[in-house]
Amino acid sequence: MDEFCPHDQILRCIHIGLLCVQDHAIDRPTMSDIVSMLSNETMPLPKPKQPAFFTDTRFEENTGVPEIKSENCSINHVTISDMEAR
Repeated sequence: MDEFCPHDQILRCIHIGLLCVQDHAIDRPTMSDIVSMLSNETMPLPKPKQPAFFTDTRFEENTGVPEIKSENCSINHVTISDMEAR
């Protein structure tokens, strides 16, 4: 038997998830806030701010193809990250 989850509950969970990954920790809800948001469906949710990590892809107006900026990529569009401890 398939379980059904209402569309508005799914969107509310995604919205709460976006609040939890905001760039500045001070903007993120506490665990008690999250429990309140999940249990009280009538509680208004604040608008999420910029997440801590996101991919900013710009599209050219005419083609709809992502614009690749050469200064951000190597010749073969591969990047290498070198992790270092503090």
